[in-house]
Amino acid sequence: MKRKVWLSNEVLTFKIRGERIGVASKNIKIGQIIGSFEFRVEAGKIRELALAIGDPNPVYYNSNTAREKGYRDIIASPTFGFAMNFWGGADFDLLVRALELNPLRILHGEQEFQYLGEINPGDLVQCCTTVSSIEEKKSCQAGYPCN
Repeated sequence: MKRKVWLSNEVLTFKIRGERIGVASKNIKIGQIIGSFEFRVEAGKIRELALAIGDPNPVYYNSNTAREKGYRDIIASPTFGFAMNFWGGADFDLLVRALELNPLRILHGEQEFQYLGEINPGDLVQCCTTVSSIEEKKSCQAGYPCN
C-alpha cells in the first residue's frame, strides 16, 4: 500500500512591477488556492534532481544507505518540491491568463514548502498552490534609482 504525503501550501508571492493591478486585483485574493495536483514520486526523479543539483549524498541514490540512516528508502531532497511543481504543477501561461496579469510585469518573489515527513519513492504527494501576498512595486531600469 502506498502512503499519501501532503506537501502543505506551496506558497507563491506575486510582485507586480510598474503597473496597477487593475482588473486582476479583483481576481487575486490572499489565501486564494490557485491550483492543486498530485504527484507520484519515482526513485528515478529523486535521483535525477540530486544529480542535477550536484548533491552526492547517498541517501538520494542508494536504498541500503538510506535505510542504514533510518529512512524507509531513498529520500527526496529539500528542493524536490520545487521540481515537482515543474513536473506536475500549475502551468505559468494558464495561471497568468486566469489571473489576467501581464507576464512581463511579474516577478517571482518567493516560494515556500512545508514538509510534514520524508518523501520516498511510491509516495503520492498532494500539492496546493496558494497566493500568500501581492505587492505592487515601482518600475525601475537596471542601474537607475526608482522614483
